[in-house]
Amino acid sequence: ALEVFKTNGKDAIAAAEREKAAELARKEQEEVAAQQRKEEEEAARARADAERHAMVSALTASLGGVVSAATAGDFSKRVVADFTDEKLVSLADGVNALVEGVEIGVRATQRALEKVAQGDLTQQMEGQFEGAFKELQDNTNSMIDSLKDLVGELASSTDNLAHSSAELRETSDSLSKRAEQNAASLEEASAALEEMSASIKQVDGNIT
Repeated sequence: ALEVFKTNGKDAIAAAEREKAAELARKEQEEVAAQQRKEEEEAARARADAERHAMVSALTASLGGVVSAATAGDFSKRVVADFTDEKLVSLADGVNALVEGVEIGVRATQRALEKVAQGDLTQQMEGQFEGAFKELQDNTNSMIDSLKDLVGELASSTDNLAHSSAELRETSDSLSKRAEQNAASLEEASAALEEMSASIKQVDGNIT
């Protein structure tokens, strides 16, 4: 019985040691796996940071081109938004929307002013605008309306001036005719006086 007990004890000790060794091996494997996961996560973060840095650089370059063009008066350029980062895409879309809004407002103003320069006051600045462009639209259309009124007043004044000129011309012609008639009458009167003077002289000669 002692031998059996001793053998069982040795077997129990061996089993415990084997279990302990297995536990240590399992822990080592878990630590190795955890280390691998950590390294993989760090590598993934590094790749993500590198990709984001590249996207930010590309966005910055594209944005700089759009801003430079807008500063020079060209609002046709747009920011390239081919990114996987939603925040960067949202930023690019916001800038593009801003530039497009400015372009629409500027073009609408140009079209209205071109018509005014061509003498066409029937076209106004069309479009749905807000803020500063709404104020610009109101001012532009108000200017066109004022020009319409001014042209109408000038046309009326021109008509009145033409009518007055016609009346003045008629009066001048009438005065000229009267002057001619008066001149003819004076000539006739002068001739009559000359004849009368000759007759008087003749009579005076006869009496003498």
